[in-house]
Amino acid sequence: GNRNNFENFDKCRYMCWTYLNDEGRSHTQQTALVKPLGSQACANLKHCNIPCRYGFDKDSDGCDICKCVDPCQKQSCPLGYECVILDQDQCITPKCAFPKLECRPVQRTDESNTKPVLENDGITNVYAQFEENVTLPCSLIQGEPVPIIYWYKERNQLQVHELTSGSITRKLERLPNQSLLIRKVSLEDQGLYTCRAINSAGQAIKDIQLDIYDPVKVDIYPVNRNYQIGYTAKLQCRATGNFSTGFPTPRITWLRNNEPLMNSTRMTILSDGTLTIHPYQTIDSGPYVCNATNKKETVSHVAYLEVKETRQEKTCDDQPTYANCELVLRHNFCDVYFDYCCFTCSQAAADSNLQPSSSSSSSPRSRQRMIRSPYDKN
Repeated sequence: GNRNNFENFDKCRYMCWTYLNDEGRSHTQQTALVKPLGSQACANLKHCNIPCRYGFDKDSDGCDICKCVDPCQKQSCPLGYECVILDQDQCITPKCAFPKLECRPVQRTDESNTKPVLENDGITNVYAQFEENVTLPCSLIQGEPVPIIYWYKERNQLQVHELTSGSITRKLERLPNQSLLIRKVSLEDQGLYTCRAINSAGQAIKDIQLDIYDPVKVDIYPVNRNYQIGYTAKLQCRATGNFSTGFPTPRITWLRNNEPLMNSTRMTILSDGTLTIHPYQTIDSGPYVCNATNKKETVSHVAYLEVKETRQEKTCDDQPTYANCELVLRHNFCDVYFDYCCFTCSQAAADSNLQPSSSSSSSPRSRQRMIRSPYDKN
């Protein structure tokens, strides 16, 4: 069985493997053909015509089966490494049943290298609320050899820690799928992030825009209000977040009958969200909706305007039979003779904002001239 009798080693092994395996089979291998007492005998592999360099594999009952043993089957190697059998070249004797194994870097040819490909290549928008954890995705689809992943923020490389199962947590951690975990985000974490996968065949880049937001809160004052016709109606809409300033600052819009309101001759919308209507008319009554919108959400609140009925004043007339209202008004005695000169005094007050005086410099005698007796002649 040496090389002088065969053209090559494979022909030698094909011719001699059955003989060597039968003659050189270990005691364990020989006895494995017969099962212990009380069980069925193992099948005879005499007609199994495959050369097994490292012996036959076994079934769950411990019997040899017509399948070769793979020494590397149970050998675990790191990513990018493969199992290699050492010092066993051209071995067909029983000693080959226990080969020496070693993990070595995978040797690839340039033809087998492939550029990295990332899932959803391009830019992705991610929103996160203050103080929450957020994950920026970066899933590798392919790449040979296995690419190395780098993370950047605003094109500056980040120091990212590997995710651990211990109690120690860090601000930036890399997940097993290469995604980036950011804990308890703040406004400073907002910006453009880049995932970069590199190997010897090329690179792939994925951009992620992280925006931080604060939940919107809307308040309208007053919620419900009655206004008289001709007066100025006003509604104030304030929108912020849980923080004093809110972020991002919400944009305020007013709607009525599902239609956005715009500035007009009677209607004004200020930058702070205040809605003013002047002069207020009957057609202006009804619900008004304030919408506050930021990049993440829209929150609405409703207020109602109604028409306030004008109070009907009691009929007011002068009584010239009892007083000379012209003299009463001229000498500022409306506070004394108001009951007799109601119309004259009220009209004068409305025209010139004249307030009734609590005192007068006129003499009692002049007051007497203003009082008429029913028997006086004109």
